[in-house]
Amino acid sequence: MKQFESLSELLHVILGKVDEHRDERRTISQMERLVSAAIGSYHMLLLLVFWHYGIWVMLGANIISVLTYVLAEQAARKERNSLFFYLIYIEILVHMILAVVMVGGECGFELYGFAVLPLIYYSYYVVLITEKRDDIAGRRILAILAVGISIGIKVYSRFVPAVYVLGSASVRYVMYLMNLSIIAVSVMAFQNIYISQIIAMRRTLIRKNVILDNMARTDVLTGLNNRRAVMEFLELPRQVSGTYSVVMADIDDFKKINDTYGHEQGDMVLVRLAEIFRESVRSSDIVCRWGGEEFVVVLMKCGVADAEKIADKIRKGVEKEVFPKIAGKVTMTFGIAGSENIEGEDLLETADKKLYEGKRTGKNCVIL
Repeated sequence: MKQFESLSELLHVILGKVDEHRDERRTISQMERLVSAAIGSYHMLLLLVFWHYGIWVMLGANIISVLTYVLAEQAARKERNSLFFYLIYIEILVHMILAVVMVGGECGFELYGFAVLPLIYYSYYVVLITEKRDDIAGRRILAILAVGISIGIKVYSRFVPAVYVLGSASVRYVMYLMNLSIIAVSVMAFQNIYISQIIAMRRTLIRKNVILDNMARTDVLTGLNNRRAVMEFLELPRQVSGTYSVVMADIDDFKKINDTYGHEQGDMVLVRLAEIFRESVRSSDIVCRWGGEEFVVVLMKCGVADAEKIADKIRKGVEKEVFPKIAGKVTMTFGIAGSENIEGEDLLETADKKLYEGKRTGKNCVIL
C-alpha cells in the first residue's frame, strides 16, 4: 500500500513536474496547425486545377483560401482556438457555395458541408478543454447550418446551371472522387484524433483517481496511511489477509510537548516518529497515523512474538531520538494483539486495551 515519504512528495505527485493542461493545449495547437497545412495544401492543388481550366473566379477564391489557412495556422500557433475554428468553418462553407455555383454539383464540392462536421465537434472538445465552457448547443446549430447549406446548394445545382464547365465529364468525375477522398480522409483522421483523446483522457482519469485514492488514505502531515487504510485492510476476509499482528502506539505525555513547546514542535515530533516507524518495518506492512499522537502498525504474516520484538525496536529508536528544542526524552507506549484468535475491529480494541494497560503501568513499554 502506497505511503508517501513526506508532504513534499505528496504535493509533487498531485501537482506533477509536467503541466498536463499545458500539454493538452500544445497538442491541440499542433493538431490545428496540421489541419491548416493539410487543407491549405489541398487548396493549392485546386488552385492549379482552376488555373489550368481558366476558371479565374475559383483561382482567386483558392488564393484567398490558401491565405485564410495561413492565418488559421498563425491563430493555432498562438492558441487562439476559436479564431482558428471560425476561419476554417467560414472558409469551407463559402468555398463550397462558390464552387458549386461556379462549376456545378458534379464535382463533389457540396460534400464539404459534411466534412466540416468532425471539425465542429472537435472544436467543442477544444473549447471544453481550453476555456472550460460547454458550448454543445452552439456547435449543434453550426452543424445543422453546415448540413443545411450543403443540401441546399446541391438542390440549387440541380435547377441552376453552372457558370463554368470544368473540363469533360471524366474530369468532373475525377474531381468528385478527389473531393470524396479528401473528405473520407478528414473524417478518418478526426476519428483517430477522437479515439486518441479518449484513450489519453481515460489514462489521465485513472491516474488522477489513483492519486485521489492515495490522498484519501494518506495523513497529510506525516505522509503515512490514515485510519481508512487500516480499516479497509481489517475488513478483508481471513483467507485474503492471512495471519497478522496489530501494534497500537501512543506518544507519552504528548499534550505536555504541545503545551510547553508549541504545536509546531509537536508536529516535528510526529513527522520524525513517522519516519522511525517507516524505517523499522517492511514495505508490505501498513504504518498508519491513527489520529492525534496515536500510530497503528499492521505487521503482515507476523505472530505476536515477532511483533513484540519489532515494537520494542521502534520503542528504543524513539527513546534514543534527540529533539534539540525539546528537553528530555520522547517515549511511546505500545499495545499488541494478534489475529490468531480475533480479527477486525476486535483486534484494534484488544491492542488499544493493551496500550492503556502500558500507560497505567509506567509508560515507555510494550504490552503483549
